[in-house]
Amino acid sequence: CAIVAQAIRDTMNLEGYSSIQEVIDKYGYVGSTSITPNQDSIDAVNFIFDETGSAVQHRVLYFYATWINSDWHESQNFVVQYSCVRFLIIQ
Repeated sequence: CAIVAQAIRDTMNLEGYSSIQEVIDKYGYVGSTSITPNQDSIDAVNFIFDETGSAVQHRVLYFYATWINSDWHESQNFVVQYSCVRFLIIQ
């Protein structure tokens, strides 16, 4: 959760967006909103956005699930993979 939150925050800062929704819309991030976030998720988002923390030391701008075949994503600079999600920066 913290790495995803950091990717959204880092993109907001780089692109000058004023809301999380702008990033979600522009980059096409999707996910279920029918599940109430657990406390770990809430704590991770608070750490990244309210406490200006970082999950990783590098800026993160993109993420995608590894079951998707994406030559474009793979052409970017890899930062870290957590479970089946890869996090990247612009090459």
